[in-house]
Parts: sequence; structure tokens; C-alpha cells
Amino acid sequence: MIITAPLSSRRGNFLTWCSRVFVVVGISLIACYAYVWADGRIYESAQAQRFGSDPALERAPAECAGAPVETADSAIGRLEITRLGLSVIVQNRDDPRHLRRGAGLVPGSALPGSTGNLVIAAHRDTFFRSLRNIQKDDLIQLTTEDYDYVYRVQFTRVVSPEHTEVVASGAEPTLTLITCFPFYYVGPAPERFIVRARQVSAQSRKGSTECVSPRANNLNPPPNGAGI
Repeated sequence: MIITAPLSSRRGNFLTWCSRVFVVVGISLIACYAYVWADGRIYESAQAQRFGSDPALERAPAECAGAPVETADSAIGRLEITRLGLSVIVQNRDDPRHLRRGAGLVPGSALPGSTGNLVIAAHRDTFFRSLRNIQKDDLIQLTTEDYDYVYRVQFTRVVSPEHTEVVASGAEPTLTLITCFPFYYVGPAPERFIVRARQVSAQSRKGSTECVSPRANNLNPPPNGAGI
């Protein structure tokens, strides 16, 4: 005679097995998040002395040009938006490993202090989450080992990933921040959130005179479709 376990007992065993799997998966996800968070904080702390920043962004500039930075090291500077409480190390790569630790310089874009469009990307659910609250005329500071660069926000825009014109270079130094959009979307986000800013000053951290970009106070209006 074959004796089988009651249905209620088998259901109970299945639920127990499922609960254990969920616990293991949950612990694994928490451990993974903790590792990513700790890795980013440790990396940022290691770079803090190189890119210590001056919180005073408002200065009386004189007209001159900043010097381009080198990118031999993986980190080129610290990006800060004081009003948003945003502070992140900018690296010279935008691959997954580097974006896990901070923001990344998009390949082919200009360097700080150079004419053209400096393009920086970061994840919307970590370092660039506070960009959802950015406003026109907010100040963005990029601190390298030699210079403090200040940019003023011109406009924001939501575009599809195919709209590569947002990274095109122009005749003057600009900064473009890119992250995925919507900010609270679950899964791969379908659009990109763009912040465009123009360099307004570049001050040497070694005691030389401060600089300002030509036409820094003559900001162009945002193109059609832009919105803040």
C-alpha cells in the first residue's frame, strides 16, 4: 500500500521552500547593493583630497581661458551642484564598472577647459537622481586638480537615445549631463534626461587669476521643445 503525504503537508513544504528561496534572494540583493554602495563611497573618499572643492561658487571673474586636464588617471574631477546636494567623482570612462563608482566622461567629448561639449553620464537611480530637481540658472562646479570650472544651467530636455545631437560640440565650452528617464521607471528607461550648461568661469587652484568664458552672461535661449 502506497502512503502519500496529505495535500496540506505538501503545500506547507512548498511554501517553506519558497520562503527560504525568497530570503536567500533578498539577502543576496542586499549584499550586492551594500557592496556597490561601499565600493562607490570608498572610491570617492580615496579621491576626496585630490578634488577638494571650494563651496563659494559666486566670484568676480576676469576674462581668460582655463587649461585642459589630462585623462591618464581614471578620475578627472569632482562634479558638484550645491543646491541639490549632488557631489560625485567624474571618471574618464563610462563603462558599467566606472558608472558603478561615479559619473563617467562620454568618449569623444571635450575635456574641462577645452572648447566644445563636455558630456558626463551617470545612473538616474544613484548619483544623478537629484537631477530631477535641477532648474535653469543653477550653478554646476567641476573641480579638477588644477582648476575650478563653473557652469550655469541653460535648459533641460528629454530625448530618445537616438538623438545624438545633444552631445555635439560647439564653438564655446559647454557641459552636458545625461541620465536615463523617467527617474522612477522600473527596468531599462526608454528616454534620456539632458542638462545643458555653459561655462562661466575657470579659476586656477594654484593661485593664478580667475577666468571667465567669453559671452558667459549672454546665454542662448533653449531650443524648441526644451523645458525646465
